[in-house]
Amino acid sequence: MVVFAALIQQRNVIQFMSTGMISCFLSKKTLAQFPKMSKEVGMTNGLVRRSIVVIGVLLCVAANVAAQWSKTAMPDGGYVFSLAVIDTTLFAGTENGVFTSYDYGASWSPVGFPDTTVRYLFAKDGMLFAGVAGKVLRSSDNGATWISKGPTVKVEFLGSTPDGLWASASMSWSPYRELLFSSDYGDHWQVVGGESGAYTCPYLYGVAANSRHLFLATTDGVYISERSGASFMPWYLSQLGMPYGPYGVFSFILSDTDLYAGSWGAGLHRSQDLATFQSLPNAGLTSANIHALLADGSYLFAGTQTGIFRSSDRGANWTVVGLPNTDVYALVRVGLYLFAGAASGVSQSSDGGLTWSDMHTGLRGRGALCLLSQGDTLLLGTQSGLFRSIDKGTSWAKLGLPNEFVLTLVQDGSDLYAGARSGLYRSTDNGLTWTALASGLTQSTYCLYVSPTVMLRTGYYCNGFYRSTDHGLTWTFIQNVPSQLVQFAKVGSTVIASAQGVYRSSDDGATWSFDWNNSMSLRLIWDLAVRGNDLYAASGNQVFVSSDEGLTWTSVSTGLTGYQAEHLTLYGTDLYASTYEGIAVLSPNATAWTPVNMEGLTHTRIGALAVTSTDFFAIAGGWGEAREGGREIWSRPISQVVCCDGTTGNVNLAGVVDLADLSALVSYLTGGGYVLPCPSEANVNGAGIVDLADLSALVSYLTGGGYVLSNCS
Repeated sequence: MVVFAALIQQRNVIQFMSTGMISCFLSKKTLAQFPKMSKEVGMTNGLVRRSIVVIGVLLCVAANVAAQWSKTAMPDGGYVFSLAVIDTTLFAGTENGVFTSYDYGASWSPVGFPDTTVRYLFAKDGMLFAGVAGKVLRSSDNGATWISKGPTVKVEFLGSTPDGLWASASMSWSPYRELLFSSDYGDHWQVVGGESGAYTCPYLYGVAANSRHLFLATTDGVYISERSGASFMPWYLSQLGMPYGPYGVFSFILSDTDLYAGSWGAGLHRSQDLATFQSLPNAGLTSANIHALLADGSYLFAGTQTGIFRSSDRGANWTVVGLPNTDVYALVRVGLYLFAGAASGVSQSSDGGLTWSDMHTGLRGRGALCLLSQGDTLLLGTQSGLFRSIDKGTSWAKLGLPNEFVLTLVQDGSDLYAGARSGLYRSTDNGLTWTALASGLTQSTYCLYVSPTVMLRTGYYCNGFYRSTDHGLTWTFIQNVPSQLVQFAKVGSTVIASAQGVYRSSDDGATWSFDWNNSMSLRLIWDLAVRGNDLYAASGNQVFVSSDEGLTWTSVSTGLTGYQAEHLTLYGTDLYASTYEGIAVLSPNATAWTPVNMEGLTHTRIGALAVTSTDFFAIAGGWGEAREGGREIWSRPISQVVCCDGTTGNVNLAGVVDLADLSALVSYLTGGGYVLPCPSEANVNGAGIVDLADLSALVSYLTGGGYVLSNCS
């Protein structure tokens, strides 16, 4: 330990603790009075300067606390892809690891793999097996600990039959997969099918067996194998006839002598002879995409892309019984209860599937889709519905649109609009109740533009471009405009629609023009923003600006780094752009973008931005992750994002750069409790984080040492 000495005035500028640690009590008042105090004791100006430098030296042992992004809470729920049961204990494989419930779903707690999608999870002989990140993991203590038991190849599917485990793994030398089998709980694996054998399907989604046959659900349909020998190993595989074509089979079950196959795009089919499939009447089964099947007594349940359906006549007729408009991935029974794993979390039924209740307290998802700020209130759209937070994301209250995929939110005066997968909705009571505005048009709404006279919308999966002049009650399809529009904006008297190029309308969207000579005509534009009379467009790894309502464009991309500029957000007069690598800000008079410190974020690809009066919020993760979760909300005070205007050094943002700023910086660096209103102002040397080098630079400037303050505007 290096021991320093300092002048100690009657008000104790610096105190030493016996442990050798330094406590600094340099208040603004103390430092402001320091020159006056020095004269009272006869100090020369040179000694004053040297004393201040001594203070800087003392701080060489002080700790630096760097500001960074922090993760906010997420609403309960989120994607649940699989459910497993050991005795009466329930386990869920989610977008955010494995969770367990010991009270029939009333509460949940995590038991492994945070931030990791667990699509395959099942129980066998009192043990848990999970397919995670290409590996097979096994737990013998209800998920408390896990060991890897998988083959060395990357596993893409994991399932079980009574006699063993089955896995599908990608082969590096071909586009096909190997079929692997383990009879000893994953300790050893052997290849039983591959490109050279009968099984050549790209993807495997399910496995089932009886005493004579093995069945595989694949993207090419169903494969069957006659089984022989004590171990029931398959000795050949052949594809069952599929009268409806090569649709992917995502789920199937054996019920008595029937094999039911749930497809993606062709509904439910049944085979009674294990040789051919017949299409069932499927009356009332309004979804053709089936994720899960469950035979429970005399009932057959189907988990689909639009909820849970029940049939009492072996699939001839169906009734929707729960979770409408929600993807349902798993169905199991535990004692007296049925459970469903869905995009919205876990639901429970105690009356044979007639009614369902949410049971996902403690389940924390990662499926944030969109954000909207209403002053200091946040609205969050998820695959579980719409939520509101009044405490900066610390807690969330559920609003209307339960179990809806809320893709976009737009505020227009007292009206709030939500674009969901099932259509468009309007609320006049700030989100408590909602009215559908589709007028029979049930296509998903990805992008929405609202003005006093017209409303424009596009579909999420390129379902078209529509216009309404009666506040969304009726809609007209717009001809000659591509359906893959991404965003709308209005600058001056012109409405702009971005797609592959820019479409312009001078009559509120009734007619549109496209200029092939425009420099943006071949560019895919992801987002638009308007600042004053300037229109900004994010395209590729660049941002462009137009000052003539989209006729001509100039790149303003200096300082912008990262592949694909996706989102633009205006806060005051500052324009924020997000890329795959983070966020940057462009001030009104700046010629280059300034990167925002992304320290603390685990994902730098930003899916959406929102700003309140005090905080900056970002959804980390892109749309690819959103389809399986993987998007969470992070926040940081606005003052810590960007706020420097002019020269650095004005640490307290008050008046000129003086000793009060030095006092504030000392307090911050020594843990004295001072909170920087603007870290970029305190970053005096403009390099790295706020640290002792900045203190040294500020001391040099204040003592006439020749340091010149840098410019950060």
